[in-house]
Amino acid sequence: MFSLTTLAAVALAYLLLLFAIAYWGDRLPAARIRPFKPLMLALAGTYTSAWMFFGTPAQAVEEGWLLPPTFVGATLILVFGAPLLARFVRLSKQQGSTSIADFISAQYGGSQWLAAAVALLALVAILPYLALQLRAVADSFLFLADDPRLNASLVTGLVSVTLGAFALLFGTRHIDSSVHRNGMLLAVAFEALVKIGALVAVAWFVLGSAFDGTAGLVREVLASERVSRIASERPADTGFLAVVVLGMAAMFCLPRQFHLLMIESDSERDIGPVRKLIPLYLGILSAAILVVGYAGLVWLPGAETNPERFVLGIPRESGSGALALFAFVGGLSAGSSMVIIATIALSTMIANTLVVPFWLQHMQVRPGRVRPGQARPGAQGALGSDLRRVRRGIIAVIMLAAFAFNEVMDTGVRLGTFGLLSLALVAQLAPAMLAAVCWPGHWARLRAGGAMSGLAVGAVIWSLSALPAALGGTDLVAGALGLNWSPLSIAAVFGLGLNVLALVLVSKLLDQWRPLRIGEAEAPVDRNRLRELLARFVGDAAAERTFNSIDAGTGAGAGSGDSYRGKVEKILAGIVGSTSARRLVRQPLGGEVGAQTLEQASAIYQFGRGLLQSSIDNIDQGISVVDANLNLVAWNRRYVELFDYPAEMIYVGQPVAELVRYNASRGECGPGAVEMHVQKRVEHLRAGTAYRVQRHRTDGAVLEIRGNPLPGGGFVTTYTDVSDYQRAVAELTEVRDSLEQKVTARTAELQQLNSELHAASAGKTRFLAAASHDLVQPLNAGRLFLDALSARQLDEDSRRLLGRADSALAAAEQLITDMLQIARMDAGDIHPKFQRVSLDRILDDAVARARLGAEARGIRLRYRPTRAWVMTDEKMLRRVVQNLLDNAVKYTRTGGVLLGVRRRGKGVSLEVWDTGSGIEPARQQDIFREFCRLGGVEREHGYGLGLATVERLCRLLDSPISLSSVPGRGSVFRVRLPAASPAPATRSRPAIARTAGYELDLSVLCVDNEPAILEAMQALLGGWGCRLECALGREEALATPCPDLLLMDFHLDDDRDGMELARELMQRWGAEVPCVIISAENTDTVKASALACGWQFLQKPLRPAALRALLQAHQREMTAAGDPPATKVV
Repeated sequence: MFSLTTLAAVALAYLLLLFAIAYWGDRLPAARIRPFKPLMLALAGTYTSAWMFFGTPAQAVEEGWLLPPTFVGATLILVFGAPLLARFVRLSKQQGSTSIADFISAQYGGSQWLAAAVALLALVAILPYLALQLRAVADSFLFLADDPRLNASLVTGLVSVTLGAFALLFGTRHIDSSVHRNGMLLAVAFEALVKIGALVAVAWFVLGSAFDGTAGLVREVLASERVSRIASERPADTGFLAVVVLGMAAMFCLPRQFHLLMIESDSERDIGPVRKLIPLYLGILSAAILVVGYAGLVWLPGAETNPERFVLGIPRESGSGALALFAFVGGLSAGSSMVIIATIALSTMIANTLVVPFWLQHMQVRPGRVRPGQARPGAQGALGSDLRRVRRGIIAVIMLAAFAFNEVMDTGVRLGTFGLLSLALVAQLAPAMLAAVCWPGHWARLRAGGAMSGLAVGAVIWSLSALPAALGGTDLVAGALGLNWSPLSIAAVFGLGLNVLALVLVSKLLDQWRPLRIGEAEAPVDRNRLRELLARFVGDAAAERTFNSIDAGTGAGAGSGDSYRGKVEKILAGIVGSTSARRLVRQPLGGEVGAQTLEQASAIYQFGRGLLQSSIDNIDQGISVVDANLNLVAWNRRYVELFDYPAEMIYVGQPVAELVRYNASRGECGPGAVEMHVQKRVEHLRAGTAYRVQRHRTDGAVLEIRGNPLPGGGFVTTYTDVSDYQRAVAELTEVRDSLEQKVTARTAELQQLNSELHAASAGKTRFLAAASHDLVQPLNAGRLFLDALSARQLDEDSRRLLGRADSALAAAEQLITDMLQIARMDAGDIHPKFQRVSLDRILDDAVARARLGAEARGIRLRYRPTRAWVMTDEKMLRRVVQNLLDNAVKYTRTGGVLLGVRRRGKGVSLEVWDTGSGIEPARQQDIFREFCRLGGVEREHGYGLGLATVERLCRLLDSPISLSSVPGRGSVFRVRLPAASPAPATRSRPAIARTAGYELDLSVLCVDNEPAILEAMQALLGGWGCRLECALGREEALATPCPDLLLMDFHLDDDRDGMELARELMQRWGAEVPCVIISAENTDTVKASALACGWQFLQKPLRPAALRALLQAHQREMTAAGDPPATKVV
């Protein structure tokens, strides 16, 4: 399906990605990692190795396990045994354990032999586990490459070398075993997501594509003869309960699991989230495993007999290369994570328990003459480099041994057999671990010899039962006892049972044969020996100061033996621990043994302290560390520089009270008695609570002091000089205050300007109202005079001149209307009223109006009807369409104009196409400005306000307008409108026929403050047959009788309101008279007020046709109501 080169490139790229993630994670601050640490531990702790990824689907169908028993065991120990795991974490942190061998040894008196035995047993147990990872990854290469020419051993060897190289990169980057490898943990957590995702993806494909859901898969499985045959061939004892027990033990006995949960965790608090998350992940995996296992059994061809290949076989059979590659990467993740963590744990364990102690005993390092906190020049670097090389060599040997074990094992052995074989042996560590933390204190004490005996017995049972069965031989234990049990059940029942029995019995025998007696064989007090012992760890000068302080404290020139021994033991306890310190101080050490022990202890201390000192000396902060007895045990150069301590005052074992007293005597602790500051500081340290304070020193500097308690007692404190930061904060505060004052002043100025702008806007509004009235009044009078004149008998030349005058007057009226409209839109006085509108009605009316102009110019005007409805303001959209059509007709000399509508997604595009002269790209934005006209166009074409009005109306309607134009070919304007559903159909009223010669017989009162308008109205309405009474103001109007119709100008003299005058007249007449309000104000305010009163409204300049139609309609209403017009002449 893929070439081996492709698979190798993908694998290498993925492993490099993991290394990049680890490299990035190591550089992240621990504070950023901490909130996600439980999640990372849970992902990494699912122990989904290659066995779990490839082998558990096979075990599900072959053994009939609906749930993987290892998952069941892990869930049980997490749910019910969480307090036990938390205790393991707590003890490992208190003792500084770096491996499971170190942890077990510490519980049994620090026995080096027990630690070595645990390390050897773990190595033997993990080798099959590592071998199965190599086989699984190599088999995935061979399976997907499907090339018979490939040599399986060669591929496995290349996989071993590659994974071993990455294990070296991951495992030896940090030489200090207690350092948390956050980068490695982040990479392994990422791997867990990949492998879980890959397995779930294959299961999802099975249910979604290969079968008709879960029900379809269940039906196929129940009907499968292959499934029935496998079920009938299963033995009575499949070892399910035994594997559950092994799964419980694996959560804390596997070196990989111990390293992740006990070493990499920050504290026992991490167990809480982990115990909830891991069962969730295991539950998801269990469902996917069951689906993949049985789907592969019934869906894959019968030729595929190895169920451990189902995870890769299903994607390959489906032809999905992406899914197959994802499953391949998931298997690689499962194998590589197991190899990396397991080899790190094993190399650390073997180095610390077998290699390093032997190596240090033969080193000739003499650190006794080195100053406190320093190593001999070059010694620490050599130690670190040598230890790193040792661990790399151990990793290489482990990988070579795993490869050899894989080659020895028969190719037909299942991955599950490898995995369970490892678990069966590593579970023998469980009795020693559980007994160490759960054994009652008042019972006989368990001994290291008993633990070693239990491990030996359990390993023998394993080698006689599980090991030969896995290699294809006979279970010797089951055969000897005549039991038809699974080898795993034999290893669990007899191996663990005899292990516990040997542990208890041998411990009891040793307690009787060589009982432990506290205080026995204590070495006599030798002042010179104690001084030499202390000098090996802290140097001659510090040892001399310590003994001088003891002598000075007794006041007799020499202290007692107990005071010397107690003081030295207290100092060494802060360096090598209380157990080692007691052994060094109180037990007699003879000749060569004593020298070797001291040499080993001092070398280890100098090595560790050199690592610590070289790290903290390069930190800008001052650091001090005190032990549980409040004695100074570590510091850096910056700490000494900050407080300017005398050289003789700083040494290991210096009581922190003396340092506080020294600082308080110099005023560094603030006002108050010196002893008060000492007592306060000491009590705070003893309370063990974290704190953070800022101290202002006498020289003006500012120190930020942070203190945090250490596990098991002690305190670490950091001192940071934040003087520059505080000065910057003060300057920023001053700048902020200054800015706030400026902002306040500027805000006041802006408020003043805003008030002035509001006043100016109000003035502009008043000006527009006045301008609209004053400009339109003469136009209105002129229009009325012209219309009255047109009704008379005129010769042809006079009528032609009359038409020219009417056109000029109409142009001036349109210009003023457009200017006022634009000003109102800019001022925000016009607001659209959105409703559902039929586009066809608007477009049909606009085409009808523009058709005469198009025919006059000899161009075609085409329109495609539409059934589209839009959400818009009908009046504004009419104006937009009319202006665009007029503009297209005016600027098109040949060809035609097309008006149409297109659907665009959820909207509608209204488009006007023309074949005019086109517009240059540089001028396309200019045409939407006021008074912008293209060159070469006749003056009769307008004043350049049409498109400016269109642009503003489209902005109000939130309907973007766009232009596409090609010079010499034409232009197209597009307006994007929101689509709407059609409104319910309404029945239209039939139109009433009107005749131009219809005579009017009405009495009309016209009130206006312009005599010219009254004169024009008299001429016009008198020509129509109306009896007109004119009034210039309130006094004249009140003197007139009640008319049939009232024509009332809105703006009268002396700021009078025509509507108020109309109400006053009707009150005087005692009747509601039909009223028409006439106004030149180009706003909707007056119109809305008139309509609210039930009156009609006409806009100046008056259009005679509209006025005549209104009068005719009123006369017909009076006739229909039986109220004939008045015959009295007024």
